[in-house]
Amino acid sequence: MGLAYSNLAKPDSSVTPFWETFRAATKMADIFSLRFCPPLDIPLLDITEPKGGNMVVGGIDQTLYHEPIFYTSLVQQRFYNVLVTNLTVGDTVITLDCSEFNNDQSIVDSGTTDVFLPQTVFAEVKKAFIDNFKNDLPFQVPEEFWIGGYKLAWPVDDKHSIYSAFPTFYLSLAVDNNASQEFSLAVTPQIYLRQIEGTSEEQANTNCFPECDFFTFGIKQRERGTVIGGN
Repeated sequence: MGLAYSNLAKPDSSVTPFWETFRAATKMADIFSLRFCPPLDIPLLDITEPKGGNMVVGGIDQTLYHEPIFYTSLVQQRFYNVLVTNLTVGDTVITLDCSEFNNDQSIVDSGTTDVFLPQTVFAEVKKAFIDNFKNDLPFQVPEEFWIGGYKLAWPVDDKHSIYSAFPTFYLSLAVDNNASQEFSLAVTPQIYLRQIEGTSEEQANTNCFPECDFFTFGIKQRERGTVIGGN
């Protein structure tokens, strides 16, 4: 279901998008909110809270959040275009101009799982991850892992030690389209280490007992533009 603007409608912008049609028919407020399923390893604040995600239309369900809500302005009504102001990996601030982060655009996309960064930005972010990585694991993390071409295997019952070895990634957005004011999204290892299934052959080639979990790096590169996915 597409929730973007008419500029992206197919076959052309004369088509009224679903959200606009739905809102006109129901007379509800022009707002919807998404709450994504938390990673399995992040405990819920309320043990009675269901693990699933939620979509609320026409307002905000105040029972579904526990902290203040921060807002960033849309800089263009095409995709959900936002302004990324800073990136930080652990204690390392990525010292590139803000324009590099947003070249040629930065969007929020609920249909994308990972975070994608422009190639020049990703190169600096990857270096910062390697520099901030606590290399006390009993093996070396290969270069292929950081560029998405390698599954990292780790014992099923020992996730804490792998999460503690990786830094938190902070992605900052402008407040009300003002680049001098910002708030930061903390993307923890539990979020960007994407747990995936391993094949029986991959399990057999590990030293895990009784079995391994497999992880990939959920921050990736693309030629241009930043995509903030739903992880």
